[in-house]
Amino acid sequence: MVFAMMFLSDTQCFQQPQPSKSQKINLTDDDSGKLLNVLKGTVFTLTLPDHVDGGYRFDEAQYDTSILRLEKYTEKAPPPNSAQGRPGLAYWQFIAVKNGETLLKITATRPWNGGGSVTIFENIVLVK
Repeated sequence: MVFAMMFLSDTQCFQQPQPSKSQKINLTDDDSGKLLNVLKGTVFTLTLPDHVDGGYRFDEAQYDTSILRLEKYTEKAPPPNSAQGRPGLAYWQFIAVKNGETLLKITATRPWNGGGSVTIFENIVLVK
């Protein structure tokens, strides 16, 4: 009984860590489908595999431009002499500029394949 009371009082006092502008946030495809809580002014990076050998090209990132601003987008090819089919990497660096909520969605398209696109990454970003 005493243990149960101590356990309950400890769990009621537990607080989730608050987001911090200075924390380094690096998202990957493993973070797709999750909620990201950040403070206004926070910079975060999204890194995804770039399957150029399959003919896919990333489309323009979809998000509310009044809440997030794309600071930089870069692509890195696979290392020379790497195994066939090894993906390169694509990097998006964003800054949270205004309080609000936005969907961040990255799609890719095979341009010669009728323009059909696939969703590669999708996340809700909540800026406080």
